Amino acid sequence: MIYEEAGENRILRPDFIFFVRLDNGSVAADLIDPHGDYLADAMPKLKGLAEYAAGHLETYQRIEAVSKIKSRAYRMLDMTKEDVRAAVMAATSAEGLYASPVAVDCPV
Repeated sequence: MIYEEAGENRILRPDFIFFVRLDNGSVAADLIDPHGDYLADAMPKLKGLAEYAAGHLETYQRIEAVSKIKSRAYRMLDMTKEDVRAAVMAATSAEGLYASPVAVDCPV
């Protein structure tokens, strides 16, 4: 998985891949990437994750980016949703994305 930053391709390494057994006995993978919305590489990484998600929806049950925002709440962007990916690709601020209606609160 890659993302572009300063005209260069960089490797995106999500922090967690969880495997879950479904009711039918099969195994599904969840890809979860927590990353601070205040970090300089936040938007390039979100865009890279959105692009990756668009091409790999059948591989994962969940593809989510998570950040802790200033209110100390955790917010999540569900990259399996087309409207979320479109918002990410159009955005210029990760902080704004996590504060927007396309992000949802994460239970902790």
